[in-house]
Amino acid sequence: MGALVYLVKTRLPEYIGASPFEIQVLTPMRKGELGVEHLNEVLQYYLNPASESKKEKEGRTGVFREGDKVMQIKNNYQIEWEVSTKFGLTVDKGTGVFNGDMGVITEINEYTETIEVEFDESRKVKYGFDMTEELELAYAVTVHKSQGSEFPIVICLLYTSPSPPDCS
Repeated sequence: MGALVYLVKTRLPEYIGASPFEIQVLTPMRKGELGVEHLNEVLQYYLNPASESKKEKEGRTGVFREGDKVMQIKNNYQIEWEVSTKFGLTVDKGTGVFNGDMGVITEINEYTETIEVEFDESRKVKYGFDMTEELELAYAVTVHKSQGSEFPIVICLLYTSPSPPDCS
């Protein structure tokens, strides 16, 4: 596990000048040591550690934190998005966020009970706290979930047997 964290956090960003958020980890499984669920916990810990300056919200699959890389996990044709200037002026808006769309949590607002996620092309979406089941951490995703997506840099975990080795 240490080698993966080193690759994502240090080695590849230094070698090719990429941000750790441009690196996508792919794995065939959801469960186990090398499954999405465990890898996301580990990568979140190292790439976006808890801090007093970052708000958090408990979600269905774990903790969401400002700065986290997340994925929309089901189509939502009704949810509204908008693109704003740095001064807050809306320059574009529309509806729909789709299964596999990836973004970064920019704000968690306890007062309005919303999580704001910025997706590609600066589209910002506000999710009510009751909608967190539509999101999951996306530092690592399954090969299946990644189909149809493009990433600048990929680390793909491959196993030689049906069940992955214990990596403790």
